[in-house]
Amino acid sequence: MTKHAVLLVGSHSSPVDTHTILQAAELAKTEGAHLHCLYVHEELKWSSRLSQLLPDREVVKETLAEKAMRALTKQVQSVTPADNITCSVSFGHLFLEVIRYCQKHAITIVVKAAKEPGWSRMFLDSEDLHLLRKSSVPIWLTRPESAEPVKSVAVALDFDHDEEPESQSLNKRLLSKAIDIARMKSVPLHLINVFNIRDLDFATLWADDPGKLEQELLADEKVTRQAAMQFLISEMSEETPGIFDSLQYSIRLVNGDPAEQIAQTVGKLLSPLLVMGSVARSGVSGLFIGNTAESTLLKVSCPIVVMKPVGFVSPVSL
Repeated sequence: MTKHAVLLVGSHSSPVDTHTILQAAELAKTEGAHLHCLYVHEELKWSSRLSQLLPDREVVKETLAEKAMRALTKQVQSVTPADNITCSVSFGHLFLEVIRYCQKHAITIVVKAAKEPGWSRMFLDSEDLHLLRKSSVPIWLTRPESAEPVKSVAVALDFDHDEEPESQSLNKRLLSKAIDIARMKSVPLHLINVFNIRDLDFATLWADDPGKLEQELLADEKVTRQAAMQFLISEMSEETPGIFDSLQYSIRLVNGDPAEQIAQTVGKLLSPLLVMGSVARSGVSGLFIGNTAESTLLKVSCPIVVMKPVGFVSPVSL
């Protein structure tokens, strides 16, 4: 069995806040995991004039690292007991340093406060998107400015590619992680699937009653999706008996554009956290998040956990 290890990430632009520390500590405690804390400092850049005034670059980095380490350790210890915690500091691009740290220390999930771009109302900035696109490890992005506890968990499941083993496996991983979080938080779980019948408008052109045909096709598709959802639940129950016991959950089948409808459905829930997958279908492994996934992430405003399929290889290397 894989030994769990949780990585809490902070930087100057995405500080380690109390809310995010608590989320990471709770996750580590629930999973019996070691808690790693990493502060990523921007790479040092200065003019030739400054280089004449300052000490050797490595001396400056060592001094800054020690200062950041003391501050990080003090902050984490003030929120959660110091047992089973490792704190580190590195210099460079945040997403690169985080992914490399995960590779070195076999991290199983990353917890980080999302950095909202100051120029927009979007939830994610480019650094977070790079991390979501290129990390093979699940990423949990919190919303520290609200600090409202998670009161429901939603998981977006994809049955459009259900004939693919990779998609089936990812659905199971997503549902398993969502169940774990719902149990950890003692909150309801919502299983969401959005379907969009291709060529629906085209098919109704030849119908005597287009409206009636549209409703019949949508009803048929909903039955198909309900069956797929129930089959997934049955498989999970067979593989892990009791996994749904005493768990309050609901199934939500929605017609429409996936990105729009996932965001709208999640937006109607009570203080939700969204668990969803991303699949690189570009043909270039690890370089792109799926279009639907990225479009959804740009529309939601709640905490998120994003996971990749088993076998996903990050383009970032040691």
